[in-house]
Amino acid sequence: MILSRYLTLKRINEWCINFLHKYKHDKENMQNTNLSWKEHLDNLIESESSTKWKPFPERYLSLHTDKPVITRQISTKFPSVHVIAKITEDFASETSVQDDESIPSKVFCWRDVSTLSLRVAFKTVRAGLEREYRNVIENISFDIKSFSSNDHSSNLPEMLPDYLIYHIIDPSLSQSQVTTRVSKLVSSYSNNKISSMKRTSSFCPTSIPSTIDSSSLTQFCESISRPAIFIFDCPNAIRLLNTLRVIKNKDFFILGASSGILPFAPHLPYDLFTSCLLTPARVALLIQTKSYEDLNCGVLSPIDIHDLITLIDNSSISEQILNCLEHSLDHFADRIALESLENNIPLFEQVFRRDPLVAKMFYHFIFACRMMKFVSSTPVSYPALPDMTKHPLWETFDLQVDRALYSLRKNKINSFSIDSLLGEQMMLLESWLSFPAAHREMPDELSSLAVLLDSTKYFERAIKFIAQFLSISATTTEKFLNTRAFPVLLAKIPKITSYNKETAADFSFSVAASILLSPSLRPEFDPYIYCWNDILLKEKDHDNDAITEQLIVSCFCCLLQFEGAILKMNCHSLDGLLNHTSARVRTLTHLLFKKMHIPLELPLKKVSDEDDPLCRAALVSRIAESINEENKVELFFDLILSLSDPFSLTREEAIIALGDVLRNETPSFFEAFSEYLKTFNEDQIRHPIVQLLSRELEILTYDPSKRVQNRFSDFLQYLLSLIQEKETKSSNNDKITTYNSNNAGANKICIDKSPLVNESEIGNENKKYNNGLESNLLAYCLSTIVHYTTEADDECNTIAHTPLSGKLIGIPAVSPSGLLSCGDSDGIIHCQTPNMTMQFDFFNQAFTSPLLKTRFDPLLAKRVQRRCVLSYEKFIDDEKLLAVSNTSQVIVIDTHSIDEPSCSFWMEQPDICDHVMTDYNYTTFKLISSSFGRSTVSIFDLEKQKKTLETRIERDTISCLQWMQPFSSLFFICQKNFSIYDERVCQVVTSALFRDPNDLVVGCNAANAMPMNIIIAKESGELSMIDLRIMREVTRKNTNKPIKMFDIHRQLPFGFGLVDNTAFSVSFDSGALSLEMKEFSVPIHSFALHMNEAACVVRTGSRATYLDIRLD
Repeated sequence: MILSRYLTLKRINEWCINFLHKYKHDKENMQNTNLSWKEHLDNLIESESSTKWKPFPERYLSLHTDKPVITRQISTKFPSVHVIAKITEDFASETSVQDDESIPSKVFCWRDVSTLSLRVAFKTVRAGLEREYRNVIENISFDIKSFSSNDHSSNLPEMLPDYLIYHIIDPSLSQSQVTTRVSKLVSSYSNNKISSMKRTSSFCPTSIPSTIDSSSLTQFCESISRPAIFIFDCPNAIRLLNTLRVIKNKDFFILGASSGILPFAPHLPYDLFTSCLLTPARVALLIQTKSYEDLNCGVLSPIDIHDLITLIDNSSISEQILNCLEHSLDHFADRIALESLENNIPLFEQVFRRDPLVAKMFYHFIFACRMMKFVSSTPVSYPALPDMTKHPLWETFDLQVDRALYSLRKNKINSFSIDSLLGEQMMLLESWLSFPAAHREMPDELSSLAVLLDSTKYFERAIKFIAQFLSISATTTEKFLNTRAFPVLLAKIPKITSYNKETAADFSFSVAASILLSPSLRPEFDPYIYCWNDILLKEKDHDNDAITEQLIVSCFCCLLQFEGAILKMNCHSLDGLLNHTSARVRTLTHLLFKKMHIPLELPLKKVSDEDDPLCRAALVSRIAESINEENKVELFFDLILSLSDPFSLTREEAIIALGDVLRNETPSFFEAFSEYLKTFNEDQIRHPIVQLLSRELEILTYDPSKRVQNRFSDFLQYLLSLIQEKETKSSNNDKITTYNSNNAGANKICIDKSPLVNESEIGNENKKYNNGLESNLLAYCLSTIVHYTTEADDECNTIAHTPLSGKLIGIPAVSPSGLLSCGDSDGIIHCQTPNMTMQFDFFNQAFTSPLLKTRFDPLLAKRVQRRCVLSYEKFIDDEKLLAVSNTSQVIVIDTHSIDEPSCSFWMEQPDICDHVMTDYNYTTFKLISSSFGRSTVSIFDLEKQKKTLETRIERDTISCLQWMQPFSSLFFICQKNFSIYDERVCQVVTSALFRDPNDLVVGCNAANAMPMNIIIAKESGELSMIDLRIMREVTRKNTNKPIKMFDIHRQLPFGFGLVDNTAFSVSFDSGALSLEMKEFSVPIHSFALHMNEAACVVRTGSRATYLDIRLD
């Protein structure tokens, strides 16, 4: 009783406060309550002309959290490598001609060794091979020997390397000891006798095979346990590959030059495959010049291999050009590999995301596959990769090679610098963002992001692009994570506090979006949490500009993804952010305080006073942890009131919080609730909390949100499990008490610990709620902030203007492009989308749990008996439909999120509401409503998702209630007179008397084209025009038949109505009413005018059809 009196007094106090607030609001807006209607209208016209258009809010779509994506990220640090190489000694020129000038060249490691002695040639090749490897790998050691060497030991460094590379270079391995010399391309095979190989260590080898065959390679591979890369630049490499690939439990990769013979041509490097792997830029330049043979003009002329070597050696810019070309190759190859293996991501990650060494070797291997085609060879690899040589990006790479050749030949003009290349890539990425198009391909330049982020000049532009790119959708974030750019972000984070605000905000946003989609990346950032904490402490008191707000929001999005124990923050220093002007900042602050288990401060701000829906939900989520003995009554009341909040997430969080609070309730509560379960009559319950809660439970059975209904179902089952748990404890205590009283004199006390209730009777449905209900508000908020748009399906409008069929009743609706919607007798909404017709049944949710049907059968049966049907609907746009049921349930259906309404609430208590009148304001996104028998009119803001106004009116029958179409703040009510209200001042601003108050108004409004002329249609058939400026009737017409339905077009100066089984139109563009009757072959039961065109949708029986209206 004390609680009931408290609640009554609190309601009275709230009404008084609201009255004073409205009075103050009226005084501020009107400034002078005696302003004439004309002056008010002039002010209204001026304010309407300066009103800016804004789209319907998208940020509160009820998105379901997608399954986290696991992406393997590559390190930015090269592993240490030890190279064991076996090199051929067949350096002599293979020709039978003895003339020195006719001896064909043999370029080995980009040095002509054909005229050198065997010893000098070997030293030259070994030095060249070491130089080529060092250009690719920094931390490297070598053990290079010839095949004829008798030293088979392996000189490993003191620090064991991360990788072992075993490299065989002998393109002319022969089958016999005699070398066949011909002047054409030479190919040969190897079948030499093999010496035994010593094995002394199971960790790394101390001896290497002296020659090559299956047995020695198998022994060598089995002797190592480190990761290894085998490179076979020799004929029939596939045989060696097949030998090694059958070895199990070894971590190695294999790159082979050919599956057959390996030709030799004097105009190409003798070690062509090795050159492709270690010096791909030089090979690309050489091969590209071969395509100039047909042109042979100026810079577009072929270059001999010796001339190219000389050109590179003598150029001061050659090193820059070669490095830039290799960077370009890595980027293109990464993109080619990702697109070629998009259906086999595990293989892509195994090869191209393992580490920089393996990735680079396979980038170059892809390039080698394309280059080796010029000598009719097909390289092989393990793991095997598909053919990527025909990808269209190779043509773009060829263009870069042309530019490199041009720069080399001009020498002093470097048109192919890394700076110019990155500038072009950055410009193309920004252009991709600037010109959006549906279902377009991702930009090819994404693979350049890693280098762009590493560039001091382009870092800020790159991080800005990444933030905008990731904010598009989860798909673009996944595409970003598939590049090599994310590890660069990790390396840059220690410098975040030195960036400017905008860059730091974009950087933090990019990290937050990546972690949100792929939580496995989170541990990498654990050491850097302090960075975002320092930024928050620094910016919390600064000016609330847009950049600072975005920076704070981005930092919150990062911090909230870590556990509270890891954060270790002093959140009390952030208390000021709870009053921040930004709703997003207030929401995230509440969520952070909840994660850190910080209770609410008293006096508590009223939940309904918060305008932002997400912030209300976050505030409610903290109530459970803030309840104590002092504030229990007040907070419990706020929590129960939140069950009727217009925002579905607030109701969901209130249900979850109630579950936490009730777990600690006294046994008297559960006893009272058990009594309620027997009768389901709240009037017989004397426990005040149970009485209030039971009333809200009845209302929640009408909730049109599927999310809330599922939570409500979980809550009821959780409540039953709590009751069962309390009853079990009480029964155990009674047994123990009885046993002790009966055995008081016994020396030994034995307590029966067997369960009093069989657990199977509790049911599996109750067991999963032992730990309470879990909230997903944090994941929802982060998903909404990070990915604030949804990807649309292909919207080729194929069914616009087509009829709609079914058990249709009521008034239909038509979208701007001609899509139709209508409700049926079962409460189902039939709505056309661009490609199909969909059915939505949100007004009548069904409970599927057998346990609930057993324990709550009377409550659920009462809900099933009361069928809700569609009462009002309007298309907000082609993608969103507003629908209201006869029990005042409101939903906004978004065709991009069909599983859950993007907005759902009720305007009156749905279990006692039989009829509701409502109208939608296209400009302010507000609903005005009043139910039968009520003396109040309410306004609901769909953007804030709350009731913003409730005003009292006369207790007379309302025949028409609508917004004035030309004015965003005016609405009118037709009772015994015609009254116009201004929402801003919450009172009547003008009115006009009806000649016959008993003649009810069927339809009334003004068109945007002629805002000063109001057309009123009455039930008797009378049509009249009222001049808004003087509020007097200026003209009148009569249909001589009762009017069943009438409406005024939103834009054009005409109206459309129904009389008997025919229709009529009335035009008033000339200032006078022009009436025209229209005959139809079938009776029209209802209609809805198109919002922009002279057309409407009419319902004839159970069929809705699009209809053009001809205006004479």
